[in-house]
Amino acid sequence: MELPSTITLDQLHEVLQWVFDWSNFGPHSFVTIHGEFGGPVWPMSRASKRATERRDEAGIMLAQVAGEEGSGLAYLRGFGDEWRVDIQVEKILAAAPGVGYPRCTAGQGEEVPGDRYDGVLEFNADRDPFGADVDLDPEELADEIAHPATVIIPGQ
Repeated sequence: MELPSTITLDQLHEVLQWVFDWSNFGPHSFVTIHGEFGGPVWPMSRASKRATERRDEAGIMLAQVAGEEGSGLAYLRGFGDEWRVDIQVEKILAAAPGVGYPRCTAGQGEEVPGDRYDGVLEFNADRDPFGADVDLDPEELADEIAHPATVIIPGQ
């Protein structure tokens, strides 16, 4: 995504709601090197347990919390099983004339999570072809991984 450096965190929250097809229901916050910022705190959410350390997101610009290339922040959304979206500033460019920002320039994946999932664990379990109840035997897995290992010694 290309975002203006002046976008505020509450505006960025709205953009992320649209990108992930969420309906703006539930708590959210941004975790930065300058602390945690968010909107209203919902009772019984993970964010409510961190509420004493949160500051209001309105009026805080992206450039203030992640203003250099390579810097970033995390966006947390949900109740118990929070979604976490890591946002990293890859490159800072001058705005192009006649271009509307923010704008999505690329993406990957088959689907966006939307509101039908309570969190990332449920989303991943639904996408896992083996289901969430697969038992892993660590010793068996270690054996399977070790068998393909081969040491190749160049011929003389």
